[in-house]
Amino acid sequence: MSIEFYRNLNAKKDFDTWSLRMNGKVVGHMSGVLLRGKCKFVVQPAGSARVAATQRKNVHAFVRADDTVEMSPTRKTRQELLVKHVLFQPWCQVSYRPKQGWTEFRWVSGPKQGQPVGRCAYVYLLNDGSCWASER
Repeated sequence: MSIEFYRNLNAKKDFDTWSLRMNGKVVGHMSGVLLRGKCKFVVQPAGSARVAATQRKNVHAFVRADDTVEMSPTRKTRQELLVKHVLFQPWCQVSYRPKQGWTEFRWVSGPKQGQPVGRCAYVYLLNDGSCWASER
């Protein structure tokens, strides 16, 4: 069993920035979460093609965590993450930008900037909608 986290683009409040989906069904919303364990950044090609063809949003990009991942709800801000945790983890921002022709999640900061992201050991999904990750 896996859990998928994706940005809720229709969120009206900051406490439901991220949606949690299990077995294809939304089971909850969170403002932010720290994932520790095996996390994979996924973009489904068919969904991406459908967005390009119809110019309508659909959920086709998400972070998939296996059932052994530890989840810790958080309300940390980007500044708190970068200032307080930079000594312990090399946090780099991750993003997916289909309107720019991206077909995968990419590092948008750090030494691997512009390169595709695969698996990560730590992923922070923050309440401002940004995603930060560390491979170690």
